Amino acid sequence: MTITTNNFDPHEDGEDDVNTNLNGADPQDQPEADETPAWARKWAAAPEGPADPDHRPVEPGFDGFDQEAPGADELGDRGDTGGFSGYFDPNQGSRPLHAVPGPPSAAQFDPQRWVGPQAQPQPGQQQPAYSAMQSNEPPTVAYRPAPPLAPAPDNGPPHTLFSDGAGDLKQPPSSGMRRLIFNLSGGSVNPGPSKADLRRAGLVQRVNVSPGVCGYKVVVITVKGGAGKTTSVATLLTALGLHVDASGVLGIDANPATGTLADRLDQPSRYDIRHLLANKELFSHGPDGQIDARDNVSYPTFTTYTGKSSGNFEAVQGSDNLAAAHMLTAQEYDALLDVAEKIFPIIVTDCGTEMHHDVTKAALARADRVVIVTGTARGTVKKARQALKFLNNYPADLLTEKPLQDPNTGRDIAEYRHLVSRAVVLVNNTGQKGTFKPKQLHEDFAAEIEQLRKNDDRPAEMQAPNTSKVLDLPYDDHLGLDGPIVHDLLQKSTQWAMLELAATIGDDFEASAHRHYNAAQAKRHATLVGARR
Repeated sequence: MTITTNNFDPHEDGEDDVNTNLNGADPQDQPEADETPAWARKWAAAPEGPADPDHRPVEPGFDGFDQEAPGADELGDRGDTGGFSGYFDPNQGSRPLHAVPGPPSAAQFDPQRWVGPQAQPQPGQQQPAYSAMQSNEPPTVAYRPAPPLAPAPDNGPPHTLFSDGAGDLKQPPSSGMRRLIFNLSGGSVNPGPSKADLRRAGLVQRVNVSPGVCGYKVVVITVKGGAGKTTSVATLLTALGLHVDASGVLGIDANPATGTLADRLDQPSRYDIRHLLANKELFSHGPDGQIDARDNVSYPTFTTYTGKSSGNFEAVQGSDNLAAAHMLTAQEYDALLDVAEKIFPIIVTDCGTEMHHDVTKAALARADRVVIVTGTARGTVKKARQALKFLNNYPADLLTEKPLQDPNTGRDIAEYRHLVSRAVVLVNNTGQKGTFKPKQLHEDFAAEIEQLRKNDDRPAEMQAPNTSKVLDLPYDDHLGLDGPIVHDLLQKSTQWAMLELAATIGDDFEASAHRHYNAAQAKRHATLVGARR
């Protein structure tokens, strides 16, 4: 359809001015009745477009929409529609399609370019249904502009280089009924991980952090027997061995006399700590009984003297022969630890009940974290509090029990006070009837540690952040057998408690790596300064 107009000026009178209507006839020859075609009236009365902003009309193919339309004589005899074939939607009756060819977008739409200025009607003159338009350019086809298109849907984050574009895959379940459905369907039905699977993955992720090249050392202590210390050590070793992403976990039975850690192993070794310390490939022995670790040590040689467990850990056994028992010394323990940390990234030491023994103090001096085991009985709880005070005050005056002070700085010496902030109090429920409930012990030990931290006289920058925890180890019949620990035979609550304990230990792995690095740098700097002098 083409709408043309001459240079019509409403302020000039003349018989030569002719305004051609839609059919190309003189308006004076037409009757006064409105004979505008029905399709034109319906088209003019139709709304400009759907009110729904999300409407996305389908535009018909149209090439060269911005080219000028042919003149009136070029259109030929194509009916009263002026060549607008296919202008109506057959499914919606006379409702016009608004996806007619038009400007590409509202931002690029130029009314002067497409339609041109419209002539303003005179006062008293009715606006025609199909207004005449004039332009300085050659006559063109006036198109009704299409409504703006809906925004394109968001297809996620933008594509980055070398990305597969597949996104995060739905992980399969690891346990429970979901895993059974996944296995029975051959993997075609993937219900996804459950809440328990997600919790387990979060705890394992806390453990799978590199502890550094110097090894991470955990010391387990208690002041009174019967609290289940060795059982707690075997439980911790099993939890770390099964969930930590490291090359090995080692347990050391550092009881000065005899130890019972070998009873918790599936494959105990026929050798004990005496035979290991006598090996000349791992240790050098001086004429005065001095023992030192060699620089080059091998894993096969060391593990010849260790027992094995199904919990994926190894252990250096203590002597179980009282007649030939070897009293371990602090120097021997240091040499053993020097060799072990070159092979095993995580080392757990089971100390005796004597806190003032040289081996216990040597273990605490090199410990990254300390675990204090207590039961629910009144006696074991009292001894656990004494162990916390020992870490905070040692060395202390024999009479006043107050920490000794450095004469140069005037501050407490407190060799092990930094371990209070990294202490883990493990409440081991051995089934004994006690006067304390685990929840009450949680609150009391947390308050005790906080009070000890407030009394710290060191500057704030020298105090370690508080990462202490109070955890539970529920009663389990399998643990009460005093035999090798099989993880699958433990109760679910015990398995969760073991994993929580391992995750708590793993929370300090990254900070420990930084501490060891800074200590090595300080030692290297001191060596260089001494050499220059």
